[in-house]
Amino acid sequence: MDNGIEIWTVEPEDEQPEAIRFYRKHGYKEIDRFGAYVDCEASLCYEKHIR
Repeated sequence: MDNGIEIWTVEPEDEQPEAIRFYRKHGYKEIDRFGAYVDCEASLCYEKHIR
């Protein structure tokens, strides 16, 4: 199925170590905070290219 999605982004908080480990284990790379998360020190942003 082609849904047109090329990059998946997630925004776990720094107090969610299990989620952060999961994303890193599955190939997500940390990126700069964006949008509503720019000024949120507790948010971490990750992305994964799926194409």
